[in-house]
Amino acid sequence: MDWKGLNRIAMGTTKIGLEPDRPAGYRILDAFVDLGGQILDTAAVYSNWVPGETSRSEAIIGEWFAQKPVREKLFLVTKGGHPPLGDSHQSRLDRESIRSDVEGSLKRLRTDRIDLYFLHRDDRSRPVAEIMGALEDYVGRGQIGAVGCSNWQPDRIAEARKIMGGKLAASQILGNVLSSLMNPVRDTTLAKLDAEALAQARAEGLMLMLFTSQAQGALTKLDHPPADYDNPACRAAIAELQGIAKRLGIDVNALGVAFLLQLSPEIVPVVGPRNIDQLKNSLMANTIKLDAAAMSAISRVTGLALIR
Repeated sequence: MDWKGLNRIAMGTTKIGLEPDRPAGYRILDAFVDLGGQILDTAAVYSNWVPGETSRSEAIIGEWFAQKPVREKLFLVTKGGHPPLGDSHQSRLDRESIRSDVEGSLKRLRTDRIDLYFLHRDDRSRPVAEIMGALEDYVGRGQIGAVGCSNWQPDRIAEARKIMGGKLAASQILGNVLSSLMNPVRDTTLAKLDAEALAQARAEGLMLMLFTSQAQGALTKLDHPPADYDNPACRAAIAELQGIAKRLGIDVNALGVAFLLQLSPEIVPVVGPRNIDQLKNSLMANTIKLDAAAMSAISRVTGLALIR
């Protein structure tokens, strides 16, 4: 399945089955499909930071696939190669770690293929050809449809593209309407949306998946924004975005996602709803068409004019 032409709002699953229980996870997955969602994003590491079960997200999705004939309706994205929790600079991009992650994901997801497989971090001390070589057999057998780079810089993505050709199909980075104004990220291994990343995606036709696409709900939290967005520039932008949304008669979170969708056809915002109501609200962005004046105003307010 090719991602182009699909519903471009992906559902992230870091919290799936945590609130309030496992069946609630199945229900929100059902709702995603019922509402026309097509791109499902998970990872081997989700949600290992919560005690009780490793790779919970993939396991729940695999159980859901076993219960419902939905696998063929979805573009399935998962990720491996994540550093050990607590030490983001420790690489896990050796061949054996990648093999373990890929085969573990296939087993937990109860599927014979992963449509898009991301490597969660880069290791600049390791040649790109060596890293990509660990995935080539899986691509050749059809167990991985395409490969992506999560939190890689454009120069390394370009190297991977030369090696993998069209099978290197995507980049995943942090991006939202406040990402140009947010506080410096504490995890320096993360990559953020900027003009170079967007230009590369446009030039190469790469899917550009943006995680944290709703800025941790900051657009509705002017009085108490999350720590990453708690600064005067973000507060000023939030106030103006709330005003724009009010004038247009739309939800401010949906406004933020709609802006990303219209910024470039390569962009795939990843939303992380905790419940079905939040999911419905996020998917409303598909129905919003911002005119040139609104796009210009949002670009100016958020500092994203330079990226456009």
